[in-house]
Amino acid sequence: MGHFHFGENLYKIRRVKGISQDAMALCLEISQRTYARIEKSPAIPNTKRVAELAKALSVSLSELLPPVNENFLQGKTNVLFDRIQKNFLLVVIFCALVPSAYNFVKYMCYEFNTPDYVTLLAPTAAAIAVIAYIIHWVKGIRRTP
Repeated sequence: MGHFHFGENLYKIRRVKGISQDAMALCLEISQRTYARIEKSPAIPNTKRVAELAKALSVSLSELLPPVNENFLQGKTNVLFDRIQKNFLLVVIFCALVPSAYNFVKYMCYEFNTPDYVTLLAPTAAAIAVIAYIIHWVKGIRRTP
């Protein structure tokens, strides 16, 4: 499948419908020059403008917008779920590490009579470090081919 060009698609639909650029511009309450720029641009305009274009041409949004390759999306989703499922035990272990890290560091602070501010901050810092590692690890799962 080639690269989708919104303006070319819009042009083709407009020509099939037999509507002039002037008529489209009038309907959209914009200048003919602005409308011509939309047709020349490969970029998809904002959502409101796309809806206005679809209404003016009496077509559905799906006719104006690029086709969605559902098989591609479904494949990517399945791969991600498979990877998470295979690593589910590790995810559970990591999640159990957060409170364990917090409690362990808190215990060590009391055991070594650390100052109050350290006793308050260190366990939270340990839990945050474990969470950061979990996030880093999950991102690695998503990137792995």
